[in-house]
Amino acid sequence: MLAEAIKSDFAVNLVEGKKITSTNTRGNSKKYQAKNVADDIPDNYWATDDSVIVSSITVDFGEPTEFNRFLVQEDIRFGQRVKQFTLEVFSENEWKQIDAQTTIGRKRILRFPNVTAGQLRLNIKDSRACPVISKIGVYKAPKVIVEPEIQRNKNGEVSIQGFDSGIDIFYTIDGSYPTAQSFIYTEPFLLKKKATVKAIVVDPGSKAGSPVSEVQFDISKENWKLTGAFESAEQARFIFDGNPKTAWTLDILPPVDFIIDLSETLNITGFTYLPDQGRWNPGIINRYEFYVSKDGKNWGNPVSEGDFANIKNNPVLQKKDFDVVQGRFVKFRALSPAEEKGRLGIAEFDIITQ
Repeated sequence: MLAEAIKSDFAVNLVEGKKITSTNTRGNSKKYQAKNVADDIPDNYWATDDSVIVSSITVDFGEPTEFNRFLVQEDIRFGQRVKQFTLEVFSENEWKQIDAQTTIGRKRILRFPNVTAGQLRLNIKDSRACPVISKIGVYKAPKVIVEPEIQRNKNGEVSIQGFDSGIDIFYTIDGSYPTAQSFIYTEPFLLKKKATVKAIVVDPGSKAGSPVSEVQFDISKENWKLTGAFESAEQARFIFDGNPKTAWTLDILPPVDFIIDLSETLNITGFTYLPDQGRWNPGIINRYEFYVSKDGKNWGNPVSEGDFANIKNNPVLQKKDFDVVQGRFVKFRALSPAEEKGRLGIAEFDIITQ
């Protein structure tokens, strides 16, 4: 669904057939003229004189035109040159900046709320050498209506992010189905208790809605801290940050103990483990033991042990349940990685309470 939506973003290039000018053209030659950026001929490009690294290229639509995507490409045969650029539109008789970025490279796509303007200007602010731009595209893309991403950080702050801009996000925290009459998301909010958050995206124009996202949160990790051998490990914060894209990975031989002080005595009925989600040599734990202690000294036998089935090929969130055990400290012992001589890693770790 997302791939189809992205493809439709770039169906019609609003630059085609429009007047395109630049502040400088290499040798004043038609071979390097500004309109080359709209002809879709791979070997054509716009370039400036060698001494000109600050320059602009302007698209005149001829009439007020609405758009929300901008695409720009360097001719990568000459290397990546642009170091800084801005994007401006001419609206209400003045130029207004709508974005500022650094590198371009093979392809750079900017997404922003719908803008209506008669002209658009790309300003190259800094470049390693004269800029060589092979393509510019301007598009009015339909809203991408896919389920939003729900995250909660260590302090209990919940954020909900839609893929696109200019859309409404509605959510609930009681497990009920969200509708346009539910809470509307405007900024992160605190939620430190156990709760089920559900959210949808709605296009205010078409009223089209997304599938529902659902995340079950347990108690907040605000006061959790790592103890034992890794008490001062800087990367350890990643296992509590609520972001599945960050991870703590270790290149050491197992067994390895991850000991956490929960700051209070709780009735614990399970835990969840998300392995490193990186694509290249990720840290994935296969065999494990899990312990609970009241004092962080006496651990007894593991309350759960075994392996995470097929985790090497399917490194998704793992959930293990067990009979209720009371304790303040937990120890997650990594006994082996998923790959022989592989790394051990945790993207997210959580407990399940009664």
